[in-house]
Amino acid sequence: MFSIGQNANLNFISGFILNQDSIPVAFANIGVKGSAIGTVSDEKGRFELFFPEGALQNKSLSISHIAYENREFEVNKIEGKNTKIFLEEKAVELKEVEIKVKGWQEKTYGFNKTFTFLKNNLAIKDYPNQNLGSAVGRKFSLGAKEHKIEKIKFYVNQNNFDTAWMRISVSKVENGTPSKPLHEEPFLLELRNKTEGWITLNISGKNVYANSDVAVTIEWIKQSKNGNYLSFPTTMPVPGVTHYYRFGSQNDWKVYPTMTTAIQLVTLKEKS
Repeated sequence: MFSIGQNANLNFISGFILNQDSIPVAFANIGVKGSAIGTVSDEKGRFELFFPEGALQNKSLSISHIAYENREFEVNKIEGKNTKIFLEEKAVELKEVEIKVKGWQEKTYGFNKTFTFLKNNLAIKDYPNQNLGSAVGRKFSLGAKEHKIEKIKFYVNQNNFDTAWMRISVSKVENGTPSKPLHEEPFLLELRNKTEGWITLNISGKNVYANSDVAVTIEWIKQSKNGNYLSFPTTMPVPGVTHYYRFGSQNDWKVYPTMTTAIQLVTLKEKS
């Protein structure tokens, strides 16, 4: 089903992720749920997943993408070489959204402190692409008023990659962690030439609305060959905020109260 081999002290699985029309599915998450074993497919749908000897025994491999139905495979049934794994597109029901408000006022939520000794590092230098799908995020409590999400800002304090790609999501918060995105398409952002400092993603034309708690997450999905370090500043204690961290593309979210990274959410808020 996939090609299986060895590299140094690790085994690896490789294959291709395609849709039902045999078109490559770029940036699909592949890994073992609840573990740090995970990666992301490239633009051609290809991936390589490294894992320690015996780590996948009696485990299932999970594949997911915002636009497709999830699939799972028992690892002990996977065999062969360069098998094409097909994902089924999600059925999307387009609903007309009618928002009636008295008017809007711009509102910025979040944290802007960037000088800190703590940081989240997303890169693993010894095995490129093996921490792709890892992510950081924070919760924003917007209250009951309607909000239209205009911009997402975040700060990169160290980055030596020629190119790195991020997937930004605005999601519902369920059971205390990020859940279903509030948008049907992924928001992708390319960082070029070792970009550091404040990064802004403008989504004002995407019609993303919220009137409750939301989570903004920043997921590392692609890197250039040159580079081994990418990190975000983290500050604690910060009362009343919640920080999220996921190590591995199919891992569970870790929740850290009173901690945050420098992420801001710019909205148009419904006037009273």
